[in-house]
Amino acid sequence: MRLKTMWVLFAWLLAIPAFSLCLHAKAPNVSWLHAAGKVPARAGCKLPPAALKLIAKRFPGMHIVGLKDLVSDDQVIWQHTRPNQCPGLARGKFGPGITGYAVSLVKMLGNARYIAALALVFRWKRKEFKLHVLIPATEMSAHVMVVEVFHAGKYESAERDEVIHIQYDLIDYAALEAADIGFYWKDGKFRRILLTE
Repeated sequence: MRLKTMWVLFAWLLAIPAFSLCLHAKAPNVSWLHAAGKVPARAGCKLPPAALKLIAKRFPGMHIVGLKDLVSDDQVIWQHTRPNQCPGLARGKFGPGITGYAVSLVKMLGNARYIAALALVFRWKRKEFKLHVLIPATEMSAHVMVVEVFHAGKYESAERDEVIHIQYDLIDYAALEAADIGFYWKDGKFRRILLTE
């Protein structure tokens, strides 16, 4: 049942048209997020207040995925492989002028059902945060989805014989020990790639 639910989710995700994000300004100074070319880990599941306000307004009743939201097996895997990192929050440089946070959100409904969403919040023109929804709120019944950042590089598609060259950080949205999908910036919009089945 879990595998069928995951396939339904990823089939739906792959059916969504590529998301466009139009930006017509110089990239802001975002040195406060990157140091020495590394994407820093974030120990707590906390966003800057202005970014959190945007998330709360767009996704009322939802919260950033925390360790307690994961099933016990996933909690063990996460703590062992990614100690001190928040499973629902990852920082990175996702495109030109798009440096900020990928945020996995959840609202538990009970009976192993929940509502999930994936958003991107980033500081624009060194002043205000902007919000971009990558996956709208969707009811699910599989494992709660986590988010990570993978560095720019080459990634192979799990659904077709294709290698993608990614210039910026990739947002990895995944159910641990199951399938995961990546979002990356190319030609002025966010695109997606199925990384594992």
